[in-house]
Amino acid sequence: MIERYSNRQLALLQFNLLRSSGIFEEAVLKGSADSAGTLILDLKGKGNFYRVPLKGDDAKGYLDLAVDPIASNGLLLGIVCDHVWDEVVIIGKAKDKARTELPGVDIDKLGIRFVVYRYPRVGVQFIDLSGQSILLLDADTFVTVSPSQGTEVVEYLSRFERLPLEEVSARRRKFRADKYKRQVQVLGAVLESIDTKTRVVLTSGAIDSSLWGVERTTYGGATGDATIDWPFVVKCKRLKHYPLRGQLNEVWCVPASLEMILAFYCFDIDQESIAKMLCLEMGGSVYEFDLKRIADLPGALIVLSNYALTGSLRLAPSWEVFRNEIDAGRPIVDIIDGHARTIAGYVSLSMHGQDILNGLVVFDPSPSTEGTIICWESVDRYEHLGAILSWEESAPQYSCP
Repeated sequence: MIERYSNRQLALLQFNLLRSSGIFEEAVLKGSADSAGTLILDLKGKGNFYRVPLKGDDAKGYLDLAVDPIASNGLLLGIVCDHVWDEVVIIGKAKDKARTELPGVDIDKLGIRFVVYRYPRVGVQFIDLSGQSILLLDADTFVTVSPSQGTEVVEYLSRFERLPLEEVSARRRKFRADKYKRQVQVLGAVLESIDTKTRVVLTSGAIDSSLWGVERTTYGGATGDATIDWPFVVKCKRLKHYPLRGQLNEVWCVPASLEMILAFYCFDIDQESIAKMLCLEMGGSVYEFDLKRIADLPGALIVLSNYALTGSLRLAPSWEVFRNEIDAGRPIVDIIDGHARTIAGYVSLSMHGQDILNGLVVFDPSPSTEGTIICWESVDRYEHLGAILSWEESAPQYSCP
């Protein structure tokens, strides 16, 4: 009889299986994820995921674990490699900023909670005694995200929300529930087949490299198969020398994404020039790209490359589209609800020839000026509305000087 494991234990098992691939940086491989983490709410106040920091010497990064795996369509939602998450430090800095934004208000008497407003962007939300949100600060930059008075945060930020809809169709929810049930059965059976000591390690945030029978791939290298002692195969690829570019303001995710693609192909075209070409800067004002115009982006990419590249649009791209493009050495602009970012790799876990855990390596231009590398994000995390594919037949692999 298979023991009942918690969603957290199963998500951490997935994390340990994935990092056995060797594609993650040392900061992730050495990190321990055994703390409770921070509960992150959605904009309506419902628990969405736990953000669990990686701790230890030289460790850096964090995990996002689903509160409701069926609603979120997965147990382990994402792994961010290059950012530190420290709840205590973040709250302290947010309070300092709030005192300047809300003069005369006793900040210590306000409620504080973390909310996701633009994944992976999280904000610190200040709540008054009536339950009204009066201030939302970005948890990384501490820039004010919402008006401090008079506007409902949910209404103001609804266009930023990236997460799966709270109310999905009965058919879709049944599909997700069946998928979740299969994952629980497979992972639970694996845990039952091993000794207690190994099981404890695998379902905690620790890692013991002696547990893996893995031939590691070089981080950033070509595709490699890493076979664990059980019948799991990890396949991974990440494009070499892929550049990260942060968007220059809160609305230029599309120009920043195109800048990354062009830079990969060794075209030195700055983000402002791309924005002007897309008519997103006029008269000193900046504008957001209307994603209803995504059909224009392949042509824009061709023109910006001086016709050296070819581009095409694929609507509702599947996992196979992402995987095949990366295998061919070509990055992708990924369009999700209200946002654009780029895909530069993948990591998948399969058993007996069947994929059971597929994820993308995401180079996200948010936050402004910095960007974020999500070194594994479940491909089912979002609805992928469109993908901008690009290639040059004569030289599909690049290594810029």
